[in-house]
Amino acid sequence: MIDQDTARLWADHHEAFGRWVDIAASGIGNAFRALNRIQYQAPWETIARGRARH
Repeated sequence: MIDQDTARLWADHHEAFGRWVDIAASGIGNAFRALNRIQYQAPWETIARGRARH
């Protein structure tokens, strides 16, 4: 009984779950790219502009 319910739920919603995973993974990747830019930006460029690194 439980396996039938689980299989039905998966059949009905696996595409939506896949889209959610894709969006979540993309968001995490974007966050890490932004953190990487902040972490490894050239400090001499920010000092010349007169603003903080972050």
